[in-house]
Amino acid sequence: MLRKFLLAAIGLRIFLDFDLQFLSVFCIAVLCFDFEKGKHFKFEFPSKTVISKKSKNIKNNCTVSTGKDLTISKNKFLLLAIKILSFFLICICIPMFTATYLENNENYEDAIKIYPYLTDSQLVVLRQTEDVNIAKETAESVIKRNKYSPIAYDALATISQYTGDFDKAVEYKIMSLNATKFELAEYIDYFNVLKTGYEYYTKTENNRKVEQY
Repeated sequence: MLRKFLLAAIGLRIFLDFDLQFLSVFCIAVLCFDFEKGKHFKFEFPSKTVISKKSKNIKNNCTVSTGKDLTISKNKFLLLAIKILSFFLICICIPMFTATYLENNENYEDAIKIYPYLTDSQLVVLRQTEDVNIAKETAESVIKRNKYSPIAYDALATISQYTGDFDKAVEYKIMSLNATKFELAEYIDYFNVLKTGYEYYTKTENNRKVEQY
């Protein structure tokens, strides 16, 4: 009765949220199965004909019967399949759990190396790193999954400004503004990028760019 109640609870809960994605809930569902009773089904393997050569001129054909009647409990077969599936799930979850543990211990760079989809860790690395290559790679990785991350666009704008590519810097700042339209600080940063670009092209006597900025 308790097994049926648990299975019914998990089944009803699925209509609200797919809890079977959690390994613990999945294991509880497995424990509710009745593996001692159940229907049986048969696997039958056909016979083979084996041709053997005793000499170059004589060929003897002999038939070897390999037919087997293998009766397996359906529930045991299901249990084996579940064990195999659980093994692969554990292999997938181990890197995720390890990366989450490192993230909780503020070891963000190592966490990203193990599981590169931890956006929160990537944003922390963006704020803390002084390496231009790491910042650029991390920002581009974040944008691939989230096109509305102003922090990633700000980082790319800063890198472009640092390398003297003010056109790209302005482009990234506009993208950042589109993601955060009601942040005054973003508009001030955008104005500062335009101002820096204007001063840079004035010093280099690039009149066309001066007029643009």
